[in-house]
Formats: sequence, structure tokens, C-alpha cells
Amino acid sequence: MTEAELLQSAQAVYSNLNEVMATAITLISGYLVAAYLAGKDMTSSQVALINTLYLLILAMMLGGVVSLGLQGGEMATLALAKTAERTVAPNPLFPIFIAAVLGFCAIATLKFMWDIRHPKKE
Repeated sequence: MTEAELLQSAQAVYSNLNEVMATAITLISGYLVAAYLAGKDMTSSQVALINTLYLLILAMMLGGVVSLGLQGGEMATLALAKTAERTVAPNPLFPIFIAAVLGFCAIATLKFMWDIRHPKKE
């Protein structure tokens, strides 16, 4: 593949990465809204089912973020090797950082659901 084709492929992969990130943020936001509006009225089995589905879907998305980020980085690095004009290689840790931030957000939303269901009495 030529440098232009590699860069175009990397751009397409990064575009897909952005789409997965946006969908993950939407899922996290939807979970927060559901927790706030209906969390205290749900039964334990309903919460367990919703949490399980939420975590499974989010885990698949986080895996996609890492995979797509690494694939895009590999294509961009291959394109970099074919030219002398570009000098900065993509950081392979960036998709892992993004997945870690989204994972932290998932843990925070589970804590939010717990707090809604078990309010502190003062």
C-alpha cells in the first residue's frame, strides 16, 4: 500500500474509533439517567440484570476502542516509515488511556447507582 492509502485507512479506523467512543459515552450517560430516574424503584434482580448487560456491552466497546486505536496506530506507523516528511509516530498507549478513562466512568456510574439505591440517612 502507498503512504496515502495507509493514511486513508488509518483515518477510517480512527473514525470508527470515534464512533465507538461516542456510543460508549451515550451508553454511560443513558445508564446515569436510568439510575437517577428509576434506580431507587428497581428490584435487586432488575438492577443485577441492567448492570450485567451494561458492563458486558461496555466491555465490548472498550475492547473495540483499544483494538481500533492500535490498528490505526499501526497503519499510521507504516505510513510514517514510507516518508521522510512526518516525524512523530502515534502513541500506542493513547487508546489504552481512553479505555481506562471510560472504564473509570463505568465504575463511577455503578457507584452512582449504588448511592441512589442506598441513600445515607443524616
